Amino acid sequence: MITSFLTQIEKKYNDVLDEKGKKYIFFAVDGTKRMKKIILDILEFSRAGKYIDEKESIDLNDIMKEIKGFYENEYPNGKFNYENLPTIVSYRSPIFQIFHNLVSNAFKYSKENLNPEIDIKVVNQSKKDITFAVQDNGIGIEKEYLEKIFVLFQRLQSNEEIKGSGIGLAIVKKIVESLNGTIWVESEKDFGSTFYFKIPK
Repeated sequence: MITSFLTQIEKKYNDVLDEKGKKYIFFAVDGTKRMKKIILDILEFSRAGKYIDEKESIDLNDIMKEIKGFYENEYPNGKFNYENLPTIVSYRSPIFQIFHNLVSNAFKYSKENLNPEIDIKVVNQSKKDITFAVQDNGIGIEKEYLEKIFVLFQRLQSNEEIKGSGIGLAIVKKIVESLNGTIWVESEKDFGSTFYFKIPK
């Protein structure tokens, strides 16, 4: 409502407002949009780990194809690679969200002058659980921040051009742990990151 009201003011009085006034309106509209996004993110975080659907057989290759479709237009030169992934028995929605958030994060923090490349594969499995790796060639993370990236609203990249509230990885961690799994990351600044997560099969 506030955003709509400010937008109407901007349109109606655009010829009257000076540059400073237009700038104030822009900041106000942008601020309300960000606040709305934060509120929606908080709701999403509160719902993470609560499932009403039943476990089912999930072909992870189908999940990858669906996720790939989200980014083909935005990153036409990006590479999204995945092995012949297995079928697991779990909750489809959270499994989709884990992979989607990790892929989204990888594209978001890709290097400016390098086409993003993301590799998803199984690195270990037993009768009880399976471990996945989501690897990218992005900007990487300094070692002292590796634990902080899973904290709610934690953004280690101050670049305002990179949109986000810093909740995506916190949601991933909450979902993985709700599935009785674990998640961790290995990374080096300027040399990309690899996110690992282990969940029951």
